[in-house]
Amino acid sequence: MGSFCDSKDPITGLCWIRKESYCRYNSPLARILNEQIKPQLSMNFGTPQNPVCTGIKVSDLKKVDWSQVNLDEWLGILAQTNHLPTAGCGNDAQS
Repeated sequence: MGSFCDSKDPITGLCWIRKESYCRYNSPLARILNEQIKPQLSMNFGTPQNPVCTGIKVSDLKKVDWSQVNLDEWLGILAQTNHLPTAGCGNDAQS
């Protein structure tokens, strides 16, 4: 999300304590989908001081224009970890 000043010196106004805030999801795919879909649903992530890290409701998925969802990052992760399916996957017919 970003950083914010949590405590300032009352005289100089200098920041004493700077904090970072993050939204954490249980998988890279969950993060990628939230980043791609929330803007379509007019949802935001809030601000660094007041993050909004809620997920997407199943009932809202029907409103998503899936042609606008870019999963290149997810496909890259699958390729990098050798989890990308191949064309012959699952069709091991033997005579």
